[in-house]
Amino acid sequence: SGASGVLGTAVYKAFEKVLQYEVVGLKNKSTASHLVQLDLTDKEATKHKLEQIKPDWVIHCAAERRPDVAEKDQVGTQLLNVGVPGYLAELARTINFTLVYISTDYVFDGRSPPPGGYIPESPTNPLQIYGQTKRDGENAVLQARQQGARAVVLRVPVLQVTSCRTTSFWTLILPTLRYGPAPNNADSAVNILVDVVRDQSKESNMDDYAIRYPTNVLDIASF
Repeated sequence: SGASGVLGTAVYKAFEKVLQYEVVGLKNKSTASHLVQLDLTDKEATKHKLEQIKPDWVIHCAAERRPDVAEKDQVGTQLLNVGVPGYLAELARTINFTLVYISTDYVFDGRSPPPGGYIPESPTNPLQIYGQTKRDGENAVLQARQQGARAVVLRVPVLQVTSCRTTSFWTLILPTLRYGPAPNNADSAVNILVDVVRDQSKESNMDDYAIRYPTNVLDIASF
């Protein structure tokens, strides 16, 4: 799912390269003709489509991933980030496929940075709606797993991608931003900083204390 997004695109292409797999990419609003349109919040349509496809694996990349949007639309974010993965986990048991639920480091409060860091069993403590809904999505998936569903929760930090709009100047100054495919800087919480710094028409507030450890989407896709 979410095959038109940054991570979903990389996952889709990674599976396509492995010839023994028949890959079906799901989209919602994308115009990409090679993907199948499906509103995952429509339970009946989702159940019907997955019964039709009969997948062995479902890699669930779709989510409301923008913390600012999550704060503004808490009901919609709750539905997409909690309700959908919970229902997919139920279908994993009844239709008999393995669900991989993509989660985030936003489920933590950031008070245990490396070298100590977090382990999978570390207590979660999300500080905002986005992190809370992703944590609740994890719980919904893991609850279904306790009831017999085959499901995996995979937490990944902020995604890092290559922007096709990166100029030679930014290639020299910010080489680490060029790390995985993406058509727009706004597709990544890292790359979007390039656009913010470039825009001299307005002031933007940024912190000078947060340390993030981005993940290359190609590494995740090939995992």
